[in-house]
Amino acid sequence: MRSLNNFNSVKSIIKTKLFYLFQRCSYSFSPRSINLDISWACNLDCVMCSVRERISGSNKDYLTVDNFKNILSQLPQLKFIDFMGLGEPLMNPYFFNLLDIAHAKNIKASLITNGMLLNKDSINKIKDNLVRIYISMDTPVAEKLEKIRKGVQFARLIDNIHNLKKLKPNIKLGFLVVLMQETAEDLPALVELARDIGIGYIGVNHLLCLDKFNDERRVTVSTDKAKYYLEKAEDLAGKHKIDFVSRPLQPNMRTCWQPWLEPLIMLNGDIHPCCFMDQSAESVCAEWFDGVTVRVPFNCYKMGNIFQGNFKKIWNGKDFRNLRKTLRNSEIISELTPGELNSLRQKVTYPDKFWYCRICLWRWSMAC
Repeated sequence: MRSLNNFNSVKSIIKTKLFYLFQRCSYSFSPRSINLDISWACNLDCVMCSVRERISGSNKDYLTVDNFKNILSQLPQLKFIDFMGLGEPLMNPYFFNLLDIAHAKNIKASLITNGMLLNKDSINKIKDNLVRIYISMDTPVAEKLEKIRKGVQFARLIDNIHNLKKLKPNIKLGFLVVLMQETAEDLPALVELARDIGIGYIGVNHLLCLDKFNDERRVTVSTDKAKYYLEKAEDLAGKHKIDFVSRPLQPNMRTCWQPWLEPLIMLNGDIHPCCFMDQSAESVCAEWFDGVTVRVPFNCYKMGNIFQGNFKKIWNGKDFRNLRKTLRNSEIISELTPGELNSLRQKVTYPDKFWYCRICLWRWSMAC
């Protein structure tokens, strides 16, 4: 059986090769993979969640079966779906219907979840096309996790993971960590927990900060002993054969391939070029980084609506072509200090509607 590490490595190599093949072109082929938002409802109230600042519409909206079929009808080459959401995907009452429909079309899937709804009944409904599940887990310290992710019951969550391993042993499991100052010291212990319960992947991400409160909790290169805890956790993961992926502590530009290969489709049909630029209740939103704010034009990154237009025309329409051109022309292989990045963020000019791509915190490895 191929390990999660090997699977992710192969996927990464394929995406990299495809990206460089098409990077010089402003057009792209029909996506084989998409990020799909399916729920705006959530059963938790996480202190670092940015969704409350960004979401529009009802907090009880779900992707319906009919709309899912509509999406699939316009994506004939689709082979993989990352089920995600501004809320908790398993809150969608149609989730297992969506999974069954994808299974019938030989479409594989992954799921990002907080894990609290993964009881035995729901686990038994999972088809074998759900090949990976990523569970939000910031710390192995029960009191801390329950304080950060309000509504989590740590013991129940661990029981759910044990049942998942027992009932669906072929599903690859991973932890997704939001790195915060109060939990950085727990990373080595989190690796030990992962080993004990059979988790094969740990992804460590930075906070997305839309307020001063979260910006002050962000882990940076100057955070006391952060580098030490990250390196210790990575060493332990290597010994236990756990795939450990973390963002750098200093800004470092990474390749943005999603607008060529893997767009985000929201449950209301809105199409976005990536899963970072998703939704906002306002046309712009304040984004904090190391004490400095930038007004992010979320509204500029709605490329069209799959329920109101033709995906193929939107995917290679004027906006997507211009965005890809902006990305191509602003590719920088560079590492900056946080201060240098903030200087760049404050000095950036606005020659086109997609100017934010030049200073995107995801692209500079400083968010998500």
